[in-house]
Amino acid sequence: MSGTQLLGGRSLVGHVLAGRYSLSSLLGRGGMGEVYEARDEVLRRDVAVKVLHDLGSGDRRSIARLRREARTAAGLVHSNIVAVHDLVVAGAHAFIVMELVPGRSLRQILAYAAPLPPAVGLRIARDVADALAYAHSRGVTHRDIAPGNVIVRPDGRAKVLDFGLARVEELTPALDGSPSPPGTVAYVSPEQVEGRDGDARSDVYSFGCVLYEMVTGRPPFEGASPAAVAAQHLHAIPVPPSALRGDVPPRLEQVALRCLMKEPEHRFSSGAALLAALETTDLPGPGAATLPLRANIRLWPTPPLRADSSTMPLPGVVPTRRRRWAAGVAAIAGLALVTITALPIARALMLQAHETPHTPPPLLAPTGIVAQGACDGFLKSRVDVSWVPTVSRTSGYEVYRSTSPTGGFEFIARIAGRRTTSFRDVGLGFGDTYYYVLRSVARGRLSPASETASAETPSFCFG
Repeated sequence: MSGTQLLGGRSLVGHVLAGRYSLSSLLGRGGMGEVYEARDEVLRRDVAVKVLHDLGSGDRRSIARLRREARTAAGLVHSNIVAVHDLVVAGAHAFIVMELVPGRSLRQILAYAAPLPPAVGLRIARDVADALAYAHSRGVTHRDIAPGNVIVRPDGRAKVLDFGLARVEELTPALDGSPSPPGTVAYVSPEQVEGRDGDARSDVYSFGCVLYEMVTGRPPFEGASPAAVAAQHLHAIPVPPSALRGDVPPRLEQVALRCLMKEPEHRFSSGAALLAALETTDLPGPGAATLPLRANIRLWPTPPLRADSSTMPLPGVVPTRRRRWAAGVAAIAGLALVTITALPIARALMLQAHETPHTPPPLLAPTGIVAQGACDGFLKSRVDVSWVPTVSRTSGYEVYRSTSPTGGFEFIARIAGRRTTSFRDVGLGFGDTYYYVLRSVARGRLSPASETASAETPSFCFG
């Protein structure tokens, strides 16, 4: 069956292209065509197949250009770039076989979870910049960096697709039939709007638009029509991200705004320069109070124990039977002082009352501490901490957390019940390592700290 016949219908699911690529499901549609999940029956591997729209005249020059672009894309071998495996041309039609990447496009993620946490946005931005740095070093520009061309895998790693293939879009009409500049209009650079050839700095501008949307939840420029948005790329100044979202780190804002400079010479010169700026961008970590947990210090009073949704105050220190007896003897001795004849007895009783009070048995620290990072829903991560319960006079536990194995632990929770053996720490960052120690609690006393347990949270959570 010819390519023309295949493209006559709305969906190619169930068809076999070039006698080897069996299309199983439609993954998405775009300006260049449809993308299908497929099976390469020859090499027995799953792939993605992008079936391009009618290339127009199908003349030799257009086909030769397509082959050059596909060959260039296939030469980019990088962990953050979607690999191109094959190109098949059938008359005026063609399809490109690519690596099948599990996950979701950044466009899908932003549709449900914008704005992203700054740490997540920075992680994705670094991966995209790494891909740009590699491609630019080989003289390849993307020309259409946009959320729809970034795939985020379940482990959080971002991969860029269509490297070197954006030029192919110039050979095909837009889906609505209207003319448009190369690239996606919300992310296109000013020089591309003017019809000039873009270079590495054009990719940097488009990257800045994507970064801006990740941290603010909206593109830098919006309008009632593509023409209105294009005009803003030429003349409008973007609102600083911090004016839209108060927790945007200043350094990350500086990077985004430099990418969005109108004149190319004012931007980062390439993906490598951009990546270097992002690598030196640090996000503020969770606050931590310094606490010398290795010393058996008394931290009383501390917040009350919590049992489910109710608050259960800790019992106060109850006098031992020995102390109550000593207090009675002291009272008798006081009365005896007024009686001269009882003075020797009172003296003996007073000496006995000042004996060293009874020392309670030592409180043991919890043992067997284990911490495990896990997903807690879409864009949410957590750490599950478990331990072996302490058997010596324990009424609860205190949990401490740090982002450093050597100190800076902070108190985060107090748990009631001597038989409680787990705690769930939620609302944590992605791809970070957290350290935990525990103390046993009993009658106003705290045990020494337990051994330290560590856990790394997932790089990304789809839910």
